[in-house]
Amino acid sequence: MKKILSLIALAMTIGLTSCSDDECNHKLPTSPSPVTPVVGSWYEEAENEEMRFSVNGTFYDRYANYLRCAEVEGRWEFDSKNNKLTYHYPFMGQTQFADWTVKNIKEFSFTISSSMVADHNLEKIVESYDMQVGKTETIGFSQAYPEYSVTSYTSNNERIASVTSDGIIKAEGEKGITYIKVSTTKTNVWVKVTVGDNCSDMWFDYVGLIGLDYSNMRKVLSRLGDPYSGEDGYSFGFIHQLHDVADITKVYLCPKDGMVTEVQLLLKESVPEAEVLSYMDSRYYKINENDSHVFYSSVEDRELSKAIVAYNKSEKSVIFCETQHFLQQAHVEDLWTDFVPLFGYDKNQVKSAMDEYGYSFLMSDFSYSKNGSDYYNITDNSYAQMVGFVFNPDKQVSEFWVYMNTQSNPNDVYDYLCAKYIEYESDSSQYELVFYNDDKSIKVTFDLMNGAVVYTKLNMKQHETNNDILDNYYEGLGMTHDQIVAKYGTPYSDDGSRMYYIVGTNYVNLAVFDMNTDTNKCKSAVVTINESVATSTIVDFLNSKYTVFANGTASDSSQYAWTNGASVSESTLGIMYYPEDRMVVYVPLGSAANEESMTRAISSNRSNQEFIDKTKSKSSSILDSKKEIVESISKHRTQQIKKVFENYSK
Repeated sequence: MKKILSLIALAMTIGLTSCSDDECNHKLPTSPSPVTPVVGSWYEEAENEEMRFSVNGTFYDRYANYLRCAEVEGRWEFDSKNNKLTYHYPFMGQTQFADWTVKNIKEFSFTISSSMVADHNLEKIVESYDMQVGKTETIGFSQAYPEYSVTSYTSNNERIASVTSDGIIKAEGEKGITYIKVSTTKTNVWVKVTVGDNCSDMWFDYVGLIGLDYSNMRKVLSRLGDPYSGEDGYSFGFIHQLHDVADITKVYLCPKDGMVTEVQLLLKESVPEAEVLSYMDSRYYKINENDSHVFYSSVEDRELSKAIVAYNKSEKSVIFCETQHFLQQAHVEDLWTDFVPLFGYDKNQVKSAMDEYGYSFLMSDFSYSKNGSDYYNITDNSYAQMVGFVFNPDKQVSEFWVYMNTQSNPNDVYDYLCAKYIEYESDSSQYELVFYNDDKSIKVTFDLMNGAVVYTKLNMKQHETNNDILDNYYEGLGMTHDQIVAKYGTPYSDDGSRMYYIVGTNYVNLAVFDMNTDTNKCKSAVVTINESVATSTIVDFLNSKYTVFANGTASDSSQYAWTNGASVSESTLGIMYYPEDRMVVYVPLGSAANEESMTRAISSNRSNQEFIDKTKSKSSSILDSKKEIVESISKHRTQQIKKVFENYSK
């Protein structure tokens, strides 16, 4: 229908008449009867048009498509004897009249037609909801009209409002107006949903073009005619003949995959900037502004935004740019070998691939996955020094860890990940920055505590982990220095008498192996506990796994003790927990262990204040250094985002 209304502006008369006050011979509409069948709000899906015929004779028309976006108000009348519908409204300084024949009148639909124009089918809007983002409403049509059997619910724009098969509407994040089709065995009806401010649209849903290929983009914009093409073969322009605010729409495809990554809307010179920005403030979420541009995201959480929307003040244009294309570099060189193709490989296939890369096998370890992890040394790389492949119950790689060279700049690693993947701050924590690929099939975690980048294939069966929240560091007891390195990897710090490993789990910060300098074997192993972990959590876990050694458990709860056997004589391992120092200490018990030897072991460790103090100091020092890295990356992230917007403005 809007094609017809648009043609009025070209002074063409095809079923519509434009009259000046002096020459008009139309009879102006009077207030209709309340029983007139067209009274109510109606929707035409093909034109994305809403029409409302009020009982008092007021006519309202809202349309939002790629040809035009506007709202008009006027008056209407219905000749029930001849089924003639006439409405008029002011347009371009004149009164415009539309004359239609009404047919196929039913409870929830009717058709209007003229001799010059194709039929237009209007279906009733039975419910309307004003909603805030995140809120839900339930469509009540099936309860109000049980004689109509609902077969489905469909939203015209699920980025504004989605709907379940049970008719539950959810305002998803974008603001605007959308319509939900309620399909029944007899007819269709509609539900209008307004999220945010109920204001008149200035342009249609150009965010919806993002991600389409050339064929689908042309299909959506078909009524704008054939585009002119840029010399690069990836840019196309559409000239607007009738749009109220837009002169030209330019569409840019990504040369890499042929998908729409950017749309530019060049506005008419007569459109006031204040009016444009007021509309953008009501429809999008402002995130940045500089001398030349004002930037918005299509949803409040920029990470989930389909597009960044920018207003170019000097060129009077609105730019819709795919979010990650805007925030990231289009192409980036890998900092290390791309091991992603090795997902799904078994041990032998990984070994063959790593031989081709020239990376040597280091060790196998079962402390992280029940099915093992294979580690390889990475040579001639300034950022990565080791990679560990984790195997799931199907004996396939479902995860791998790339361990950073301690001399590498973590900010470079962060920039690299930002350029390759999509960062999700909502999934991140202080020490773990989380990224995903485009379809969220791969999760990439920058583990700042362990100095590693962890890749996980989410649509694969995951590895089975060790349920020991304190892990198995007690297995290092009695091992030599080289044996510990072979099992746990290169330590973060090694002063000859103690080997320090950063663990960085939810429970353990640090693992320490206290070495006997005479035998070069581990005489005790220590894990330091995360500050956020309650004492009761550690005590309950150790109670579930070991036997309480009453003689070593203090009445004031300053220390706890356990053995790994039903009795001391049957035990080979003694475990002490010191809540104040946030440490769990493991010591070996000889084959002739007895109450006295266990008590002596506890006493020996408890009296070794120098060891406890040094471990606490080293733990704090390592954590502080990691916090410095976190703070550095936090500042760097802020600067990089600022730089993106500044560079875009140049």
